[in-house]
Amino acid sequence: MLRELPAAQDMLGGGVNPASRAARFFSTTFGVIGSLLVLLVAGLYLAASPSTYTSGLVTLVPPAYRPRAEQVLSVMGSQLKGWLIGRLVAMTVVGLIVGVGLWLVEVPHFLALALVAAALTAIPYLGPILSAIPGILLALLQSPTLALWAAGVYVLSQAAENYVVTPLVQQRMVNMPPVLTIVAVTLIGSLFGVLGMVVATPLAVTLVAAVKMLYVEDVLGGDLEIRGEDESS
Repeated sequence: MLRELPAAQDMLGGGVNPASRAARFFSTTFGVIGSLLVLLVAGLYLAASPSTYTSGLVTLVPPAYRPRAEQVLSVMGSQLKGWLIGRLVAMTVVGLIVGVGLWLVEVPHFLALALVAAALTAIPYLGPILSAIPGILLALLQSPTLALWAAGVYVLSQAAENYVVTPLVQQRMVNMPPVLTIVAVTLIGSLFGVLGMVVATPLAVTLVAAVKMLYVEDVLGGDLEIRGEDESS
């Protein structure tokens, strides 16, 4: 999917109208956002009622192990819900900062750009870069100074996410080592592209929960460091 995104030199190439290049970038970007929204809605349904989807999985487990399987799936669902809440908060904060900031510096189409920035926040590392490109390009069509102001707005939004939202929300709700997150995003993203980068972190979060319970606790006899919804109440 990344191959479908136009290269920067193509968008600014000589003899080609920059506005048409920006329009092409927008159309491709909104295609990616559509896929992200489908995954987000699916995640909301799964997080809202995990028992609806896990009850069938439990029946595949031998009866003697079903209580433990229910515990593992409960913790995995709790971790997934925590990650999803953290992402939604981050998307909302980034969207608000970008929307208000671009409106204050008078960048055109600030509302659409805010929605793009909010949606692409779901893509780790690459999303902030992709979201900043259309806003800076549209500002550059007005003036280089406006483009610098737009770039400052995007930097501010990412600083708020990285240094405020993630430490206060994401890391408290999901017990996930940062290095493991980077490895998961890099590996799965290289195999499956942009959508792979989106699902890499929640997939890693749920797998870590399962490994800690089924291997660290049950096999090695270690202490469980994460809690499910039934244990946190």
